Amino acid sequence: MTSVLLRNITRLAAVAIIACAATAAAQNQGNLQISTTPPGALVTLQGDMSLSGVTPVAFDRLLAGRYRVDVTRDGYERYRSTAYLSESLTTTLDITLVPKTRLKALFRSLIVPGW
Repeated sequence: MTSVLLRNITRLAAVAIIACAATAAAQNQGNLQISTTPPGALVTLQGDMSLSGVTPVAFDRLLAGRYRVDVTRDGYERYRSTAYLSESLTTTLDITLVPKTRLKALFRSLIVPGW
């Protein structure tokens, strides 16, 4: 009798551990993935939370609402956009960065010193 009870308690504990592990794994999965061409760009998100990472990046939080996306990399134009995220949907952004041209850089330097 005690061995049957002990076996059932062990099974119940194993099921509980597996259920908790699955829930924890689901909570660690984010809903926003960003990649850039070329990779290695700095991504900053501003919204309900402020997050940053280097591409390719998968944010490990479930994000919802409006977020401003800012992507920068030396030698490339800054990319700015707004993303509307839902906790129930995974959003993937594939961004192609545009190289800065010397003419644009010269023009900006005349307008904004040190740029």
